[in-house]
Amino acid sequence: MQGAVGVVLIALALGLAIRLTLLYLLPGSGFGPDLSSFRYWANDLATNGLSGFYQRDFFHDYTPGYLYVLWLVGTIGKTLGGIGDLIKIPPVLADVGIAYLVWSMLREIGVRERLAILGALVVMLNPIFWFDNVI
Repeated sequence: MQGAVGVVLIALALGLAIRLTLLYLLPGSGFGPDLSSFRYWANDLATNGLSGFYQRDFFHDYTPGYLYVLWLVGTIGKTLGGIGDLIKIPPVLADVGIAYLVWSMLREIGVRERLAILGALVVMLNPIFWFDNVI
């Protein structure tokens, strides 16, 4: 079991490295209108706080849960001098969490270790996930 944990951690690290490399090689990529909205909201939340967000005079169409993430990204972005592609870090980290959950849940229901690791690899090495969150 301990060896399997090491293998899945390597798989998660590999997938994270791929995503961070893509972020570095393709700065500013993504669907512009969405990214602009996320950056604007993150900046607004870092400046004005969470209270009254939906009463402010601009477009917003996301549920309250994601506002906490955007507030954190905006606060960190203000400290670092700008939000930029930092807005893509939460989905990248979510991919790592999803891959871990896939591995963990497959192990919990009794799937062989190799197949559970393959499940995590499908999430981490699948270009669909890279495209959705990084590119």
